[in-house]
Amino acid sequence: MSSKPAKEWEALHEEYRAYRTGHARLLEVTAQIKSAISRRKEGIIIVAGPTRVGKTTLLVGVINSIISENLLEMERDPGFIPAALMEAYAYKRGYKWSDHWYGCLKALNEPLRNKKSAGYNILPNRDALHAAADHKYEREDILRRSFENAAKHRRTSIFGVDEAQSIVVGSSLDMHRANAEVIKSVANTSGALHLLCGNYDVLDLFNLSGQIGARTGRPIHFPRYTTSAKDLVAFKAVVLNLTSVMPVQEPPRFDGVLDYLFERSLGLIGLLNIWFSEALGDVLENGRKTVTANDLEKCEPPEAVLDKISQEIIQGEQRLAQDGSTFALIKARMSFGAKFNEARWKEGEGNKLLEKKSESRVAASALPGVNAEPNDTVPSKKTGKARPRRNGKAFERAPARDKVGEGRNNRIA
Repeated sequence: MSSKPAKEWEALHEEYRAYRTGHARLLEVTAQIKSAISRRKEGIIIVAGPTRVGKTTLLVGVINSIISENLLEMERDPGFIPAALMEAYAYKRGYKWSDHWYGCLKALNEPLRNKKSAGYNILPNRDALHAAADHKYEREDILRRSFENAAKHRRTSIFGVDEAQSIVVGSSLDMHRANAEVIKSVANTSGALHLLCGNYDVLDLFNLSGQIGARTGRPIHFPRYTTSAKDLVAFKAVVLNLTSVMPVQEPPRFDGVLDYLFERSLGLIGLLNIWFSEALGDVLENGRKTVTANDLEKCEPPEAVLDKISQEIIQGEQRLAQDGSTFALIKARMSFGAKFNEARWKEGEGNKLLEKKSESRVAASALPGVNAEPNDTVPSKKTGKARPRRNGKAFERAPARDKVGEGRNNRIA
């Protein structure tokens, strides 16, 4: 039986579950996001990482730091909200934007969000003729416009969306670009830079078109800890921090099982925190003095779960990796222009095509007065002035003005 009253050990356990530690990887990615915010000021920033790496902790920390930096201005203007965040909800089919905008209004403390409903046209700068047409908008449109206006009036510069992969999960591939365009449009209209944070599925919102890719920039990766010497040292520091704050009589000693902890947590601090919380809860409930390796083994993450998460990690890291192989394809596209045959390139004839193109440039540059450009072709060997083209029919004299007065001059002579 437990040596502590039920309410007491549950409170201690809940306090530990809510504890978050500022580790090296978290601080590193936070600095990257803050730097990207200061550079871009508008548009979209995508932050992707594996499940249970600590993305929610990251996003909450970024938003809170922005609020802390603006506390004096918020005291002068109670309506000023420099940054806010909401969590995107997941649905079985498609994404419910009306619920999304309602969550956005709630994040901005909009007092009349429950009163928004479909009604007459509320768009600005509409003339009387259009208003008289009794044009009505759906609730989704009303909520979206309300959020855009609220963000302007609140002077919100940063708006975070946690679990942003929910926007694409359950929707067709054709809808991914439409969803990204919606977010981009709202970010531009409201003036609030949108910080989309989620697992690797959120990358489906990136690079759907040249315009979206250029406005979002390269996604920021929140990676796991790896087996590098530097990462292992940082991971050990996290383990020591998490064990030192456990509310037990004797601090746990996990120095001899660090490799085991790293393997079972996959280098994910969020997963490690959940694991430790489960083991601690079992110890507190049963009144034991400390958490041992046996307690950890009893509560370790299931093998099937680790297998699935590890697959998602590798697939996500491969999506973000850049090995330079695509640049050859990009160079070929720009070199050949509209004549480029990508199918032949992918079949393995890329080098032959580039060599042939290079030979054509060399031949063109060898001719006098010719400057080889990327889209130049070898000019014709025919020289001399081109013969003018006849527009009339064969054997038909071209129209011309005949001389007049010749007969009179001959008679006078």
